Amino acid sequence: MFGEPEQGHRVVVPWGVDGVMGVVKRVYGPPGQRRALVAVPIQSSSGETLDETTVSVSLRALDRARLLPVS
Repeated sequence: MFGEPEQGHRVVVPWGVDGVMGVVKRVYGPPGQRRALVAVPIQSSSGETLDETTVSVSLRALDRARLLPVS
């Protein structure tokens, strides 16, 4: 990872054997134990976004997804 993600950055959250795209809402915690609160979509079987929820993930576990802030 290239530095620490910031609020609004798109990231990939590990999810089972795959990953899910999310948006960083907040980064917190002491050095070495930093975590991100990430909003991820809840989708129907057809791929339609029904809602969103947040998950807390270690920064070490995140992959950046093109580093594009969400507008």
